[in-house]
Amino acid sequence: MVIVPLFFVRWPREGNIVTCGVVGAYAVILAVNAYIYTSLSYITLNILKRFLNSNFSAMFTDVPFQEIDYVMITVWVVLGVCGIVLQLHRERSRPFFPPSPYLMWLQERERRKTNVLDPSHHFPPLPNRLLARVRQLTRRSEPVGEHTPLLL
Repeated sequence: MVIVPLFFVRWPREGNIVTCGVVGAYAVILAVNAYIYTSLSYITLNILKRFLNSNFSAMFTDVPFQEIDYVMITVWVVLGVCGIVLQLHRERSRPFFPPSPYLMWLQERERRKTNVLDPSHHFPPLPNRLLARVRQLTRRSEPVGEHTPLLL
């Protein structure tokens, strides 16, 4: 029982992929079970019944496996293995879990505070900005044209 959590702690991405592959394949089996009626749905039904009814654990439920159950278990294993292999293949060149958006925002905020080369970070003080704006508004416009006399 301790090996599975240790696996998830040591390799979280691989553990997540394995869990998604197994649970996703079982979800497909449960969807097919709605039409074929196999005994594989009792895996989850027994867990739910034991969780909701405290006296259900005293009952003995033994559902016989039929030939279709073995076929569905084979499909479950094949779907799980294919899903795991496909995800591992797709994720092999990608980085590990991305940080949360909040952590990325904190890192960006800290980078902007410490980046002295970022011109958008540096603003002149308010009095200097106001003085420059007043000078710009009161400056005389320079005449357009040539200022030297024409030589003949």
